Amino acid sequence: GVAMGITGTDVSKDAAVMILTDDNFATIVGAVEYGRTIYDNLLKYIRFQMAGLFSFVLSFLAAAALGVTLVLFNPLQILFVNYFIQGAIGINFVFDTPTEGLMKRKPRPANQPIMTWPLAIRLFIIGCLTALVSVGAYQWTKTTISDAAAAQTMAMVMFSIVHIPFSLNLRDPINTVFRRETFSNRYLWLAYGWVILSLLLVTELGILQEIFDTVSMTRQQWGICFVVALLVLFAGEIVKLILRALGVGSKED
Repeated sequence: GVAMGITGTDVSKDAAVMILTDDNFATIVGAVEYGRTIYDNLLKYIRFQMAGLFSFVLSFLAAAALGVTLVLFNPLQILFVNYFIQGAIGINFVFDTPTEGLMKRKPRPANQPIMTWPLAIRLFIIGCLTALVSVGAYQWTKTTISDAAAAQTMAMVMFSIVHIPFSLNLRDPINTVFRRETFSNRYLWLAYGWVILSLLLVTELGILQEIFDTVSMTRQQWGICFVVALLVLFAGEIVKLILRALGVGSKED
């Protein structure tokens, strides 16, 4: 039962499962919304981190299997992407604003798994796509410039930038990103700005070039990275459009 915290007796409080400290039943609705927001934000974080993990593993496997290179990124570059790219974006999902329509969802079963097969397949596809564009960027740069350092830098920048579109797509797996709610979390957009700034610093600043073994990139190379990122964003929107047409809701959450 539910007991009142102010006017309720000690006996009722001891017997109750829930105590309303303000004697207001409407508080239960706010508590449910708060709990759903926390759970939903944790799912956003897990989706993003798992997509990043799939991307790393599949990128290295693809590079080795295709004979492009044995090491797509060096250890310091991996740490850079992990902490300065994935970490900066991921932490803002934990404190994200509530998803639109969150309180209209049906209560989830207590035994519902966090990682479902449809979600796992979707994250695997994202990992494959990230691996494809990263290894492709490495091979294209290595072929046109014949410089391993430049190819590795291009692959790292491509790998990092596509985290922005797929994080936007995974933030809400069903609804389009072309709506006002996409900009509700200004800290997430500051994180995206930090991603671009950190990539510029690590590729253009001399001391960071020496530490991370990177080189400067041309305007053409930067342009290719941003165009590919836009294509990844629109690819995610096409998938969402198909899911909405099939009547798929947030079941994979």
